[in-house]
Amino acid sequence: MNSYVASRWSLLLAFAIATPCLGQVGDPEPHLEAATQAAKDGQRDEAIKQLDQAVAAGQGQAGPLLNAGNLFAALGELPRAQEVLRQALVLDGPTKPQALISLARVQVALNKPEEATKLLEQVLEMNPADVNAHLQLFNIESGTDS
Repeated sequence: MNSYVASRWSLLLAFAIATPCLGQVGDPEPHLEAATQAAKDGQRDEAIKQLDQAVAAGQGQAGPLLNAGNLFAALGELPRAQEVLRQALVLDGPTKPQALISLARVQVALNKPEEATKLLEQVLEMNPADVNAHLQLFNIESGTDS
């Protein structure tokens, strides 16, 4: 093997070894499950730690990011929920309506109903029959929490 090929293989191997340490790839599901269980057990700090690990492992995967964002919101970590749900939105795909609705709920909790309304209107542009978006809009307009 010539030195150019050997150095390229060395570089690829080093990247492959370092990548999991950087949290770029992996399976976020075990961390999501552990976070859910920790939250059920009242171990808030452990749940947040596991969610952070799930987000790191789930980069590039909208579904796990959506789940992590919803769990952050359930734990009252609204700024973190907002951040993670925005990451899920960037990825687009089939979870986009759910991510928009979840982010709208976070905006309502942060007392930003105008921003929530804009997000829900995006959902209705994609699917005018989306019952969840209509329900959330109704709750915002009537001043009730959902």
